[in-house]
Order: sequence, then C-alpha cells, then structure tokens
Amino acid sequence: MSHRLVVVGAGYAGLLAAKRLARRLHRHDVTITLVNASDHFVERVRLHQLAAGQRLTALPLQQQLTGTPVQLVVGHVTAIDVTARALCIGDEPRAIVYDTLIYQRPTTRCLK
Repeated sequence: MSHRLVVVGAGYAGLLAAKRLARRLHRHDVTITLVNASDHFVERVRLHQLAAGQRLTALPLQQQLTGTPVQLVVGHVTAIDVTARALCIGDEPRAIVYDTLIYQRPTTRCLK
C-alpha cells in the first residue's frame, strides 16, 4: 500500500509543495492529493490588476498539474480528524484519508 500524502490549499506554497514532492518521490511509493476550494490557481500578486478592471488569464489547476501524478480534489475542507487521519470535504459526508498532511494553519489576528 502506498503512502497517502495530502496537501491542503493550492496557493503558491501548496501547489509548489505538491509539484516538488511529485518530482522527488516515487509514484509507486506515494499518492499525492491536492485539495483546493477552486479548480483555478489565483495569482494573488495580480489581484490589484483585477481590481483596476484588467482581465486576468485563467490558470486551471489541472493544467498546472499536467505531467505529474498529483490528484486534484476540488472542495472545501470542513474538518480535520487527526485521530482518524482524515479530512472532511464539503457538505457531503466525504472523507480523504491521509498518512501525511501538509497544510498551513490559518492565522488569527487580534486587534488591541
């Protein structure tokens, strides 16, 4: 059975991590799943152009993953069950089981 590696979030760090791991790890040893809320990559450094009325080029994630063994799952992560090592995806009772999970914990900011 191969090792199940799941990356949550396909921003700059998540997409890069999934693609680099796919290059370094053997396909028969590990399965890599990338979970993201959207099927498109958002170039956050270009959002000011969108706000100014310019049209941005669509960057489909599946196109970014072409040639890699990374599996894309589109959906919102609603919960992480660390005991069962599973992610709950969306409103449906759908779970993705993992051996290794990579995600960035949301930061909370307190104003004083």
